[in-house]
Amino acid sequence: MEHGYFETLQGNLAPRGRKILAVGPPGLPFPFGHEPAMTLILNFLVTGILALIFGLLITVWAAMFVQRKHGGAVLFLLVVLLLLVGGRFGPIVLLLTASLDAAGIDKPLPWWPSHLPLHLRGLLAKLWPWAFVAALLYVRLNS
Repeated sequence: MEHGYFETLQGNLAPRGRKILAVGPPGLPFPFGHEPAMTLILNFLVTGILALIFGLLITVWAAMFVQRKHGGAVLFLLVVLLLLVGGRFGPIVLLLTASLDAAGIDKPLPWWPSHLPLHLRGLLAKLWPWAFVAALLYVRLNS
């Protein structure tokens, strides 16, 4: 949704191509860059509004409906649509991963107990938060 906000600030202008800078020079409030994104809509204002809408839909869906039967598939569709209308590249990878994970909610994982020893499963359970933090840092530093 952040991208959508900054894209709308650029006004009713056509970008130079499909790859855009979501944050234009006059609205750049932080020194991290201009937030590269992609859009099929060749208008910053419309792109920004659509990015805001899809960002809000993703937030609501993930908070309230992702555990439903096709929740992961709907989240995946919303993420792809966000990417096509001005969503940032880095978080899209995390959102795609989240939608794949959501597809497995309330489904058994028979492979893990039969292939991983109990002590290794315990170790992985303790390490996953650190792997998650490392993935977030990687995305932030490389986008």
